[in-house]
Amino acid sequence: KAFSHLYEALFINERAVMLDDQDHAWGRSFAQQLLCTPSTSAKMRCQALFVQGHFTKEPIACLPLFAKLFQESPPSARVCELLAASHGFLRQWGELERLSLRSLEIDAGYYHAYYALAVAAKQISDNPKAIQHFKKYLQECPKDANKSVDAMFGISLCILTEGNQSGKDNRAKKGSNRPSKKDPWEGKDLAEAKKYYTLGVERDEELARFWGISDQGDRKIVELYLKLAEPSRG
Repeated sequence: KAFSHLYEALFINERAVMLDDQDHAWGRSFAQQLLCTPSTSAKMRCQALFVQGHFTKEPIACLPLFAKLFQESPPSARVCELLAASHGFLRQWGELERLSLRSLEIDAGYYHAYYALAVAAKQISDNPKAIQHFKKYLQECPKDANKSVDAMFGISLCILTEGNQSGKDNRAKKGSNRPSKKDPWEGKDLAEAKKYYTLGVERDEELARFWGISDQGDRKIVELYLKLAEPSRG
């Protein structure tokens, strides 16, 4: 019964479950027992694969567990998301995109898939598509979604990255390395990047007590880009 409750909590949101190393060890051990017992029901076997996959730290080891779960369980957007994420951790962006789209085929309201689609697009430098998916995620997700902060910083970073590359291309054509007033970081693009950065900072402070401080990687890059963008305004 305790194992089933653990599975149910992890299925809803793994970050909402406070577990220590001892809990992880017990979960892995009990899951392994279930998987090694021939009489284990199909339902409990799927729960065991789910928990075992969650408590396996190495992405390459998670992949076969979630792949087997995907094969053995009824169609589930959540299970599809986990398999997609495993491919994403291995930098297999095409599989991340394909399986995230499959999640939406299973459940059109599964907003988590839009975040994964945004990440896949961002990683292959398709910034316009990434922005589109991040915005769709923010449109569909609840305000307290733990990835909403990352999505806001992601939008800001994609806008600035796209503008920075376009500016470099324009300057290269003119034979100059100096930013100019006509660079894409100017006007509405820069304003929108700042808007989503500010929203991300505010949301991060609001949600920190629930989820902890978000991943600061994109935020720090955005802050650097915004500093670099300032001289082009003069």
